[in-house]
Amino acid sequence: MGAVIEKGVEPMLIMEFMDMGSLHDILHNESFPLDGDLLLPILRDIAQPQVIHGDLKAHNVLVDGKFRAKVADFGLSAKKIIGATGTPFW
Repeated sequence: MGAVIEKGVEPMLIMEFMDMGSLHDILHNESFPLDGDLLLPILRDIAQPQVIHGDLKAHNVLVDGKFRAKVADFGLSAKKIIGATGTPFW
C-alpha cells in the first residue's frame, strides 16, 4: 500500500489488486457457484476489524484471488451530515 501526494492533485491511495472484485460482483455472478467453504473465510474477514465502518455493504468488501476479503471505502464513514453516515438512499 502506498500514497501519492502531489501539490495541486487529489491525494491517491495505491492498494493491492483484488482479483475477484467486490463481494457484490461475486454474489451476483450466476456462473460462479459460491459454497460455504469459500463464503465462510470471507465472512470471517468482514467480521474481524474492530472499526465502525458506517457504510458496510457488499460493494465495499473486496475479495482477492485466495478469497480473502478486505473492507474498503471508509470515505463516507466519517462524514456526518444530517446526523447520519453511509451512502445516501442505500
